[in-house]
Amino acid sequence: MFFGAASAKIIRNGSKFQNSVKMVFLKKACELKSASLCCEIRARIALLWNFLKLNSQNFMTTFTLEIDAIGLNCPMPLLKLKKALNQLNSNDIVKILVTDPAAHLDFGVFCQQVSHEIISITKNENIQTFLIKKA
Repeated sequence: MFFGAASAKIIRNGSKFQNSVKMVFLKKACELKSASLCCEIRARIALLWNFLKLNSQNFMTTFTLEIDAIGLNCPMPLLKLKKALNQLNSNDIVKILVTDPAAHLDFGVFCQQVSHEIISITKNENIQTFLIKKA
């Protein structure tokens, strides 16, 4: 419950949250008398902080092109992404929405091979959203 409320606060406040959220979690962890609960809070802080590092750019990132690949299965989302990236300039960002559960694997290998950067991956229900920066 504590973790969920803090997560909602983070999403509402956007990029102004980092220091205040860390302090809230640390204060809550110090107030707890149980060592096991304190360890649990610290573990949640670590998970949340890693999430923030990976996704903080997603709050303010603008993209050049959005691709809707919802309902398409492998290899179609990857082919649509490749086609879109070929049309863009270096450092342009593509937002692609997919429902293919293996898309993160395909996109990860592809981006690694051609030096594109996956800026963020978010999942809302069964839709994954990728922000990919062209090399």
